[in-house]
Order: sequence, then structure tokens, then C-alpha cells
Amino acid sequence: MMDQSCSDLDPILQWAIKLAGKAGKLLLEFPRNRINTVHKGEIDLLTDADLECEQLILSAIHESFPYHSILSEEKGSNNTKSNFCWIIDPLDGTTNYSRGLPIYCVSIALSYKNEILLGVIHAPELGHLYYASKGEGAYDNHQKMRVSSVSDLSTSFLVTGFPYTMHQSDIDNIDLFRLFSKQCLAVRRIGSAALDLCYVAKGVFDAYWELKLHPWDFAAGSLIVTEAGGMISNMSGKELEPYSPSSVLACNPYIQKTMLEKIQEQNASKQ
Repeated sequence: MMDQSCSDLDPILQWAIKLAGKAGKLLLEFPRNRINTVHKGEIDLLTDADLECEQLILSAIHESFPYHSILSEEKGSNNTKSNFCWIIDPLDGTTNYSRGLPIYCVSIALSYKNEILLGVIHAPELGHLYYASKGEGAYDNHQKMRVSSVSDLSTSFLVTGFPYTMHQSDIDNIDLFRLFSKQCLAVRRIGSAALDLCYVAKGVFDAYWELKLHPWDFAAGSLIVTEAGGMISNMSGKELEPYSPSSVLACNPYIQKTMLEKIQEQNASKQ
């Protein structure tokens, strides 16, 4: 369908925005009395809405970009050895969606080699479309976004999440949640990593951290954060690898150093 070069991203971005809109519409219109929920893990859910939304997205990619690789949360990964790879989460916030909480989204990213070129995150029930392409800024419903300027941890508003393995593992984020809850304005947990990152980009939250995320959780959002002027890394301060699971720390540039120092202090105290 389109030129395989990455010199002009706008046509591909517009294509991805339309696709995210179609996927979001499917989720909105999916009959809630038809939702069949199964457990991938003890607290890790999968619905038939996830699968139908994923199939819609994959079919569109296969038709328009048949030689591109795909990395998707559910059943659609396909490594064609292409330098281009679509990184997909058809429904981020499945638990929220399955219980009628409107905080969920579709997340679509395109990478070239080890670089995220574009990211689109659509929260259909909330009515927000977040997107970014490399070097062109980050937007919410076509309004440019910028991270916050809060620089003091005591007045910072933070967001986090907990890993699906927390029932089976002591690496559960509880210690950091306790630490930051006592030292900042407030900590929230909303249940969608992709939207957590968008809210950092928008300046709603000053920082977000979480353990044990998959690439589809953070790929699109990581670009949206950096294009909004934010900083993103793993929780050791190292650069994220777009195809590998990782911890994630996303901040405005004024609070990143403090966050990393607190995380390192906490980790050191447990050794």
C-alpha cells in the first residue's frame, strides 16, 4: 500500500489513527453480554473482545503492509525479518473493560529497527485520541501536549501499576508504592499502562513507574511521552529496548533524577 521508507510518516500515521478508531468502535459496540472472559494467569484476563479487536488490526496490517513484522499481545505475532515492526495491544485495560470501567484503550506503534516511529493510543469510551510521530510532537485530540513542570516530589502526582505476577512473586511494587505514597501528593493506579503514559505526556501525572511490562504495554506511549518533552527509561535509568519486557519510568525532566534516586535507595535497602 505505502512506500516502505520511513521518510514521510504522516500518511502511515493517519492510516494508524483510522485503524485505531475502527478498533475502538469495535470495543464500544461489542455486546457486553457476549463478553467471555478467561484467565491467562491468576489475575491476567483475556476476553473475546481482545481477540476480535486484535484480528481487525492484524487483518488491516497484513493487507496494507504484508512484509512488516508484528508483535502483538494475544495471538498475532509474526516475525517476517522486516526492519519494520508493528507493536500492538488491542485492548489495554482488559480488566477495566470487562467490568464496565471506561479506562481502557487500543495501542498501536510502528518501529523501524530499534526506534519507535509512531504511536497511537485511542481511549474510545473516554473520547481521547493520543498520537505522536518521531520529531513531530505529541497530541491529544489534535491539541499539542506537554509534560508538567513540577519539580518537587512532595507536590508531585504519580501513577503506577502492579504486575500480573504479584500473587506469585515478591517482586510486586508494594514497597515502592508505600515509599512514594508517603512522599508525594498522591499515587493513583488506573489499570492501563498505555493511558498512564499518555497522562504523563499530558501533564496530568508528573511520573509513572511500573515493573514487568511488555513491549506492547509501553511502545506507543513511550514515544508519546518523549515527544511531549518527557523522559522515559527503565527503572535503572537505562534506555528501553522496544522488543523486550522491561520496567518503565516515565517522568517530566524535572523529577526524573529524584525518582531514580528514590528507586535505587529502596532497592539498595532490600539487599
